[in-house]
Amino acid sequence: MQDNAPKHPVNRGSRFIKDFGIYALGNIGMKLITFMLVPLYTYFVDNPGDYGYFDMCLAACFLLMPIMTLQMRDGSYRFLVNNKDEAYRKGLISFVYKALLGNIMLEILIATGMALFYPVRCLWYTVALLVTMSVFEVMIQMIRATNDNRAFVATTLTTSLITPILAVAFVVVMKMGIDGIFLSNILSKVFGLAVGEARTGLFRKYLNLRYADGALGKELLKFSLPMIPTAVCWWLIGSSNRFFIKEFIGLEANGLYAVAARMTTMLHILGTIFHQAWQEHAFKQYNSPDRDSYFSSIFNNFIFFYIISAIAFIFVVKLIFPWLIGPNYQGAINFVYLLTVSTILAGMSSFFDIAYQCAKETKRSMSAVFVNAVAVLALNFILIKPLGVNGVILSIIITYFFYFAYRYYDTRRYFTISVTPRIIVPIALLLACAMPFYWLGNVWLNIACAVVALAISVLSLPRQAKDFFSTMFLSKLHRKKK
Repeated sequence: MQDNAPKHPVNRGSRFIKDFGIYALGNIGMKLITFMLVPLYTYFVDNPGDYGYFDMCLAACFLLMPIMTLQMRDGSYRFLVNNKDEAYRKGLISFVYKALLGNIMLEILIATGMALFYPVRCLWYTVALLVTMSVFEVMIQMIRATNDNRAFVATTLTTSLITPILAVAFVVVMKMGIDGIFLSNILSKVFGLAVGEARTGLFRKYLNLRYADGALGKELLKFSLPMIPTAVCWWLIGSSNRFFIKEFIGLEANGLYAVAARMTTMLHILGTIFHQAWQEHAFKQYNSPDRDSYFSSIFNNFIFFYIISAIAFIFVVKLIFPWLIGPNYQGAINFVYLLTVSTILAGMSSFFDIAYQCAKETKRSMSAVFVNAVAVLALNFILIKPLGVNGVILSIIITYFFYFAYRYYDTRRYFTISVTPRIIVPIALLLACAMPFYWLGNVWLNIACAVVALAISVLSLPRQAKDFFSTMFLSKLHRKKK
């Protein structure tokens, strides 16, 4: 299988990069705004404990969203992406939204009971944020699946542009604190939903509450439901640490951790954009004759550029952090490096998760994630007392490392990834950068270390990456001459 060369490698690679650019337009705005709002919050929400509480509520929303949506956000994309039959789309979209509506009503009933017997701070804000996030994420995936790229970009950019405007109005002008943060996030999603519907008419064209296709619904749920425990376990690995920090250290430490985590948003942007573009191409190229060699090329190039970006990121953040972040949050810089390493490992692991979706064997993905979730909880208990917040982050790094190793071997039943030995170079450089990050205070020495590390990383790029981009560049020049 690997010996068969692709007939049109440049066209296929060009298409991947084009899709990467489209998803970049759709994601960078939203994620960049999240990153840029961190300084505003740290200067106008004086108490790190308040910001830490908002972060816990947001983490709770991410926990409940897979349950609220029944993971049909991923399922609807998988089932719609290669199907243009209008009746099929109508049946699938109607089923998804009817199920989502029922879950929203159930969530409101549960919240009402909590409000009566166990009052929770910002409960209704959290419920509203959960509902808008869930509906927004489902709509975005459906827009992606219908290949309406302009609508995808318009919807996400609207949300991105409205969020800071509302944040300034509620947090800065009206001085509403975390209530203002909630409102700006909720209302921006509502504006985004309105634009998405205006551009695509998903509700108007496809939603029919009386339409029922039991067989289609069962097929979708068979694919989607096994991903719920997987998503919950992922939450335990990546977000449950907020509650450990709050319980063992305090809300103020959680606020500092939240700021450091938001700073790594820029790397999450790259990972998210790549994952969306890779998801679409993996589905389409899964049965291609040169699948293994093509997938290996994508993996190696992604890891190289991801780590190079991470090296640049940690030094840039160190340089701008003192004046970018409010004085009460300066301690968050101590957590940025380890969170960057955990982000890289998460990106490496997510590459292989797509294999189970390609083969429609999502049940098989559950066991490893469950084991890792249990492991990260145990490590949190062990490491948080002696190491504090760094112990929590270290537990994530350990579990992601073993998760990556397991996925690499388990997904060989679907495709085989050949890792280039040169990948050791950027990984070693990223680890070596810990010394100047933590111990060098001189600005120019930090810049010098960053330049040297980046230069060595670029020089170590695999030949396939250099050939790929040079071929693309030459082909574009050739087309321009014509």
